[in-house]
Amino acid sequence: SNASRPEIWSVATDALRRTAWLGVGPGNSGEAPRQVGGGHAHNNLVQTALETGWPGALLMAGLTVYLIVLAARLLWRGGDGTLWALSLIGYVLYSIVSSPIQRPDFTLALVLVVLVAREHPGTRGEQWTQ
Repeated sequence: SNASRPEIWSVATDALRRTAWLGVGPGNSGEAPRQVGGGHAHNNLVQTALETGWPGALLMAGLTVYLIVLAARLLWRGGDGTLWALSLIGYVLYSIVSSPIQRPDFTLALVLVVLVAREHPGTRGEQWTQ
């Protein structure tokens, strides 16, 4: 893209102010990011807010918090759960500077990691069995 992330986020949030409750529609970034040379908002939360309005943004924020909590539980327990935790942390960090939720391959990978991580010992307070 031709613009910096902060420029794209600024244009996207300006567009969001005009369509705050319903957004511009899922899968439709509208013209906002394209005005500054981007095809999307380069941030999961901003992109989701732009497409679905504040209700969708709140759900995305909740998902992000859930991923962080799940990763923290896995890290706290250590062992082989660390790999799954790092995968979740990597996704959250990447979602700050891009919009991986728009990519089916990233979304499928996230779903698989969450499913495996949720079943990992220690994510619900169970004791590790050796």
